[in-house]
Amino acid sequence: LLDVLSKAVAVVMVQNAK
Repeated sequence: LLDVLSKAVAVVMVQNAK
């Protein structure tokens, strides 16, 4: 479960970087 949450956070960071 934590792995999924961590991945979601990574996606958000990428979106913010854009």
